[in-house]
Amino acid sequence: MTTTHSHKIGLVVGKPFNYSETFYSSDVKIWQEMGYEVQLFPINRGNEINPAKTKYHLPPLPLSQNPLKRFYQIFGASFKLLFSIRSVFRFIRLERRDKVPLKQIMARVYANQHLLVFKRLDIIVFGYGNLAVTRENLGQAIKAGTVVSFKGFDISIYPYQYHTAVFNKVFANDFLFYFVSEGLHQKAKAIGFPHNKRVKYIPAYIDEATMPSPKESWVNNNPPEIVVVGRLHWIKAHIYLILALEILHKNEHQIKLTIIGDGAMYEQLFFAVKEMGLNEWVTFKGVLSKQTTSEAMKKADLLVQSSLSEGTPNVVLEAQYLGLPCIVTNWLGVEELITHKWNGWIVEKRNCEALANQIKEVLGLSIEEKEQIVANGQSMIG
Repeated sequence: MTTTHSHKIGLVVGKPFNYSETFYSSDVKIWQEMGYEVQLFPINRGNEINPAKTKYHLPPLPLSQNPLKRFYQIFGASFKLLFSIRSVFRFIRLERRDKVPLKQIMARVYANQHLLVFKRLDIIVFGYGNLAVTRENLGQAIKAGTVVSFKGFDISIYPYQYHTAVFNKVFANDFLFYFVSEGLHQKAKAIGFPHNKRVKYIPAYIDEATMPSPKESWVNNNPPEIVVVGRLHWIKAHIYLILALEILHKNEHQIKLTIIGDGAMYEQLFFAVKEMGLNEWVTFKGVLSKQTTSEAMKKADLLVQSSLSEGTPNVVLEAQYLGLPCIVTNWLGVEELITHKWNGWIVEKRNCEALANQIKEVLGLSIEEKEQIVANGQSMIG
């Protein structure tokens, strides 16, 4: 009697993902429902939060500056890699073919050892396109197919932090490429993405089974409450929402803002709120559970995402499902999610005045008008 193993997907992520990266959790759940066994391979270490309840294979620690510790790290890695020596040799041969210096090859072998030693992986999925840079040969080395998933950051920001040709080697391979929107795919062509490559679009998705029930009736808060959900990162541009709130308060519109999330920008944003005299009106909730976040959104009057770049933000879909009106900025591909004044509102990025005016207009709508916008948004989900 022959036995078969379930197909295994190795999802490569920047670091163990957290509550705000719901697109990862959603992807994992879809693959698991399709019968795949999903294993996670972070490139960097971080807080091991695991909303998808999926096994992690942590990367090696950076090589120590202490010669003795460094020796033991290299010795330990070499011993583990002996059991996957064919994969290692294939990887080295492919890297040499691409004229990568030997020192860089050895560094890449060490950094990616947790992938090279894994047995019977069928597909490697790079959760962000930039994670595939310098790892283009890993799939072939371990005899696995390769999928590269491009998000807004990959195409709109990353190439301009380095150089626009940074993805040339990734684009040249026979991978399956995923984009979060057709608009992002078109922009990728401007930086060299070939027209003849296999491309699929990642559908917007939320797991309704994990969500609380939508609002049954609309009751305006007094004062009104805006909620924003996401990591405190410069690309989320929370500062423009805070500046819009300052404009509204100067014009005697008393509005509360609840910020759910944590990150590197916390101190700057907290200080900005204090300097603007908005301490009593802005609440930093930090990291909340998925359930608590959904309940907080449900109680608010309005979701605002003032991001500079996005893919297909699940938080907007979740807000629409819960019955919350949404204002978003005009990041690339937004029209595939929001139709202005039909199921939400779109404002210009970095324009605090426009954002303040749009918030004022939306909060001033009648309950019937808000309910119609909400109903339009909910009709797009499912």
